[in-house]
Amino acid sequence: MKKLLATLCVATLVACTTPPRPAAVAVPPPLPAQAVTDTHFGVQVADPYRHLENVSDPQVQAWMRAQADAANAALSQLPGRAALLARIQAVEGAAGGVTTTVIRTDSGRLFFMRRNPGENQFKLVWRDGPDGTDHVVFDPEAGVAAGAQPRAVMDFTPSKDGSKLAYAVQAGGGEIGTLHVIDVATGRELTPPADRIRYAGASWLEDGSGFFYGRLREGYDKLPPGERFGDRTTHFRSLVDGRDRAVFSASRNPELQLPTFAGAAILQIPGTQTAAAIVFAGVDRNLQLLVADLAAARQGGPVWKRVVSSADEVTGIDIGHGHFYLKSARNTPRYRLLRMPVADPLLARAQELVPQGDGALGEVGVARDGNVPEFGTIKKEDEFKALLAMSSYHHIKDGVRYPAVMAVHGINDIRVDVWQSAKFTSRLQQANPSGKPVLLRLEYDSGHGQGSSRAQLQQRMADVFAFMLWQFGDQGVGPK
Repeated sequence: MKKLLATLCVATLVACTTPPRPAAVAVPPPLPAQAVTDTHFGVQVADPYRHLENVSDPQVQAWMRAQADAANAALSQLPGRAALLARIQAVEGAAGGVTTTVIRTDSGRLFFMRRNPGENQFKLVWRDGPDGTDHVVFDPEAGVAAGAQPRAVMDFTPSKDGSKLAYAVQAGGGEIGTLHVIDVATGRELTPPADRIRYAGASWLEDGSGFFYGRLREGYDKLPPGERFGDRTTHFRSLVDGRDRAVFSASRNPELQLPTFAGAAILQIPGTQTAAAIVFAGVDRNLQLLVADLAAARQGGPVWKRVVSSADEVTGIDIGHGHFYLKSARNTPRYRLLRMPVADPLLARAQELVPQGDGALGEVGVARDGNVPEFGTIKKEDEFKALLAMSSYHHIKDGVRYPAVMAVHGINDIRVDVWQSAKFTSRLQQANPSGKPVLLRLEYDSGHGQGSSRAQLQQRMADVFAFMLWQFGDQGVGPK
């Protein structure tokens, strides 16, 4: 009951007429529906395809593979699809290279992601200054066997002086991978790789002797989907003694009374020996701010002092020049900007830098990471009603002549489970008497979209536009 058609779950509406189908492509029927009904807060909710949530069931896997094969066959037979892909490739090929995520260190060394014309995936690169020579730190395609899952860099953070680099690598779009730490000049690994990384968000100490980073708990993959990414732990990795110490999590710090899905970005406050933890709780926009002794945090035993609570309605935090800068909504729905000294962090004495005005105040930079539950829980009545209202699956009605639909999903998606598109597609195939196609396009080497290669993006775009043009009746694309 999450959102069913997210970034890669695309529902495409079509024209009123029914275009011809590609020859000799039969879409397998849905698996038999089952009589499953739950009752929440007096509301009965039917879930006839709940058995598709067991994606490890061989029968479910075979059905999804058959659906994917049928969708690929239908799309590949469209006469204009090859020309459409060639045009997409030609337009991209004529464009220049792409550079993203540029980070400049205190030494002037630049780190960035770069994909040159003709290259399939972004490389992680550094150079000294704007006119320096490019040095490739990591090439996701180097040494990868043919047919292996494509790799990509999730995130990266250089040390303050640019001499060291922490970067995380994923495979197959799964958004969970390993963290590597290297000496930039030599490329030598400085610590063993760390697993269970879902965007590390590394934050280096000023002297480069270690860094804080986020890591999933052990056994996360054996937990139910709604609990898998909870209790995310912030660690400290020391380059002095080589040890890795857990520093912060909801279960590790019960005195803070945080929900299990809360997490924190921990950093050294510039110019001090104090650590700050910016605490976020899923999609709750209100942040918390904690401080502790840096030495104790490095050893894994900080005693946190709460400076800002969620009740203070602070939605943005930045630190610099000896002050905390806070974007506050407390009694000011259009926000105001506050400042308080790091040496005396008392919110009651914070200075108002920008009062609430006629327009809304812009954002204050802060490191954040997504978490679950993202859309709510069926255990709370108001959230259950909201989830039911947004569920496309539960709003499908028998006998309604729905337009053609193609659901697009990456099998390795950890944000929106693939069974959501499988259930939606099955229910629509079962209920729809219009005769228009309902396709389930699955990618077995991608996830929610992050880390997709150029070739994957081009193939995806060609399929989406070919499907739309076919259903709009474009004679140059659809079957004659």
